[in-house]
Amino acid sequence: MLQGHTTRIIEDKATSRTVEERLTELVLQAPERPGQGRLRDVQRTRCVSEALEVGYRLIDTAQGYGNEKGVGAAVRASSVPREDVFITSKIWVSNMTYERATASIEESLRKLDTDYIDLMLLHQAMGDYRGAYRAMEDAYKAGKLRAIGVSNFYPERLIDVALLAEVPGGQPDRDAPLPPAGRGARGHGQA
Repeated sequence: MLQGHTTRIIEDKATSRTVEERLTELVLQAPERPGQGRLRDVQRTRCVSEALEVGYRLIDTAQGYGNEKGVGAAVRASSVPREDVFITSKIWVSNMTYERATASIEESLRKLDTDYIDLMLLHQAMGDYRGAYRAMEDAYKAGKLRAIGVSNFYPERLIDVALLAEVPGGQPDRDAPLPPAGRGARGHGQA
């Protein structure tokens, strides 16, 4: 399904920068003054569009990054079928209750302009992360999320989530092979 998802680095002839360098510069820079947020969405859209064009198929986004709208516009405008793009997003710490997480998942779907998110994570173990995890499970059961998980959790908090998980496969598979050592997401076509 996710064919052609390996990283392909090309240089921008005008600046001698790689796509990866341009992605880092455009997506991660904070606006310097009010009113630049709209420009940032345009930059994000262009940046993600270029990444999709050269073969990226994994797009990492998050509510806290403020980049879901730009990512959604790029995926929608791309010639790459939606089912060939793997979108990850994360629920921000201010949404760590059942009610707020439920609403934030709907907002992420709206901003990304998609019927489903491939992987939704809790960004950090803050607030009522147990309630937020239950909200993700409900969205998973409703088909809005294809997979769920956590990010930046200490082992004790990970155990908390594993003990309350109801979604099949929500607990770690101890027999699953580990990725090769020293290979980060950048080596796997992540934008």
